[in-house]
Amino acid sequence: MQTFQVRPFSNSIEAILVALSLTTLKSLTETQWNRGLGAFAPDLISLAIYGVLGVFTRPTFLAFTLPIAIEALVWTYRRASAATSGQPSRAFWVFWLRLVGLPMLLVLMYTQCFVFVDTLFFRGNIYDMVLTPLNFLRYNLSSDNLAEHGVHPRWLHLIVNLPLIVGPGLLYYGIRAARQLWRPTPTPLLSEKGEKPVEGGTVFRAPLYVIVSAVTILSAFRHQEPRFLVPLLVPFIALVAQDSQLQCLGRLFWVSWIISNMALAIVFGFLHQGGVVPSLIDLHDRLHDLNANAPPEFNSTLASVVYWKTYMPPWHLLAIQAEGKPAPCLACCANTNPRPDVTSGRYVLTDLAGASSETMLKHIVGTPAQETLVVAPLYAEYGLPQGKRDCFELVDSEFPHLDLDHLPEAMAQGWYDGMTLGIFTVDTTCLGSEDAAVQ
Repeated sequence: MQTFQVRPFSNSIEAILVALSLTTLKSLTETQWNRGLGAFAPDLISLAIYGVLGVFTRPTFLAFTLPIAIEALVWTYRRASAATSGQPSRAFWVFWLRLVGLPMLLVLMYTQCFVFVDTLFFRGNIYDMVLTPLNFLRYNLSSDNLAEHGVHPRWLHLIVNLPLIVGPGLLYYGIRAARQLWRPTPTPLLSEKGEKPVEGGTVFRAPLYVIVSAVTILSAFRHQEPRFLVPLLVPFIALVAQDSQLQCLGRLFWVSWIISNMALAIVFGFLHQGGVVPSLIDLHDRLHDLNANAPPEFNSTLASVVYWKTYMPPWHLLAIQAEGKPAPCLACCANTNPRPDVTSGRYVLTDLAGASSETMLKHIVGTPAQETLVVAPLYAEYGLPQGKRDCFELVDSEFPHLDLDHLPEAMAQGWYDGMTLGIFTVDTTCLGSEDAAVQ
């Protein structure tokens, strides 16, 4: 969990917001019903704000918080019904709108603010509106786009990723707690704050609903990484914590917990995509030497560096210094169309992520430079046509570099080559024209 949470993944923020939403729902449902509307407003407003923040962080947030939203709406309905019992239906709707009116208004306001900021950032104006969550969904609903990142069986989240994230011990006790909660007549549990029992154990089932909802919805997508399920750790802990068996956890649980977390810390903290940062350090030295040996009158592109089939590299680790020469132009391009002012710079750095080999070759041929460097796993280079592979020369490599998104392709090359990231120099004249490269 910490391996993922200390990294700047949107899943880390999503996990925090899911935990806050669960906590707020518990606070809302345990507030004494005889208190005024003002007692419920902070929790309802907080849920509304978390909802907007979560959706604009990762739209998959809806998969986790759909049960929370439903529980909150059902609670407002019951609260309004209880407060207006025996009164005309109009009184019910007035009371209900007083409960949800301000939170809904804040949802609209925050949504407009995020859309405005995104539009200004991505478009440079406020007229061509950008709906980031909608773009996210459109991208991930395309099978071609998902194929660039790796296509997995739909059962991977349930059978592999969920045990990886929560650990075998917590998963076992979570299943036991779920069976306990799913009894037909759960015993009403008294609220910590007072006087009215929590009806039917609904709020205590919320973590279970979150787990079922998230795994079911996320399993519909064919690209499934373990980090997508990081927000489920807190719901699992909440699910187990409310059961008396938490106090009776034996040595076997803690041993399995420690071993699984140590193993996953090694896999995801050091091995997975582990060659990216060392490769940047090696490239820093290579680009520095290339820059130092360039003639003073050289004004064209000195080096084109392409990262392919890897996670997005943190370009700042290159720490390029162009002493006495034009400042380097650094680009972190998520697509294959760098801006003209970037491609005309001294350095062109491009992240092609999971692009096809044809796209990668086309980009290389279309970006002339004194030296072209491609950083990619060795299995990706083996996948090139033989005539094109001869144009790539391996000059350095980084081991270990585990790519869990393309594990079958990597292991097909053997455990060592399959876990090695290569740094290649490319002879662009060997590749020929752009049309020939595509063919």
